[in-house]
Amino acid sequence: MKVLLTGGLRVGKSTVVERVLELWPDSFGGFRTIRCPGGYKIVDLATGQAALIARNGKSGLIQYPAAFEEVGVAAIARALDSKDLVVMDELGFLELAAPRFQEAVLAALRGAKPVLGVVKQERNPFLDKIRALQEITLVEVRKENRDLLPIEIARLLMAAPSRR
Repeated sequence: MKVLLTGGLRVGKSTVVERVLELWPDSFGGFRTIRCPGGYKIVDLATGQAALIARNGKSGLIQYPAAFEEVGVAAIARALDSKDLVVMDELGFLELAAPRFQEAVLAALRGAKPVLGVVKQERNPFLDKIRALQEITLVEVRKENRDLLPIEIARLLMAAPSRR
């Protein structure tokens, strides 16, 4: 079972992920992307290793795709190798210049392990490729459903044949 959350800005997608992880009885790994002073970083959930993926510049975001290639690829590989759930929060446009990272994401989504992630609503070749995968279940988070989703998603993931 591969569950990817999508929805509008600040609707609570990452909060739903956090609540699912609170209910998840087994191990998990992967990554989160989070705001930090002046930009964004990627964090490996298993090791805590973090790297800057973008910072605010005078004319927009200055991107650091190498962070995805290093921290992101390793986090996904570690989760696939030794964890029961792969977390990918979130996938968007900053990854467009990180081909090894894109390959790791697609391999995880095509693989046997359960995946819980967040995918931005925007369109780009990477995200379109993800949305086209038959293996994924895309769930839209809205204010009306966000409080019920964690229990529903946790049940789906726990019932996944790959967990048995």
